[in-house]
Amino acid sequence: MESHSYLSFEEIKRNFDSAFSYIVIEDRRATGDDNPFSKVEKALSDLNKLVLNRQVYQDPNSGRKMLIVKIEYQETEEIMLEFLKTSLKKDFNCYVY
Repeated sequence: MESHSYLSFEEIKRNFDSAFSYIVIEDRRATGDDNPFSKVEKALSDLNKLVLNRQVYQDPNSGRKMLIVKIEYQETEEIMLEFLKTSLKKDFNCYVY
């Protein structure tokens, strides 16, 4: 996974390519945890062929970390089902674009 970039979510969304889908998982806790997405990363490793890119961003305003996963549009449902199996805690928000 790539290193943390510091951008606001609005800046990140402006760079989304409409030909692809994006799954955004936000850690709402704004903790110092270096990788709050370890369970999601494990699920993604099983789906690596479906994932085009992934990167962790940290919003400079809120301090919250977001995992942005770029995927082929038609693979969105399969990947979301895998994320649901990871039992993400209530401390995470998940969005699909």
